[in-house]
Amino acid sequence: MERLNSMIEFAGLTMRPVQTSNFDALVTIWADTEVTRFLPSRAIQLQKKEQT
Repeated sequence: MERLNSMIEFAGLTMRPVQTSNFDALVTIWADTEVTRFLPSRAIQLQKKEQT
């Protein structure tokens, strides 16, 4: 599979592929239930946890 290394730039915003240096920040974001409560992947994780 080919990796995309392109960046998308708007006024005041640059989007780029995730890098390993982003790991700590992403862990903090995804661990926050207030941040993730509306994301479909969070709902799936909660359903699995309730079933066990």
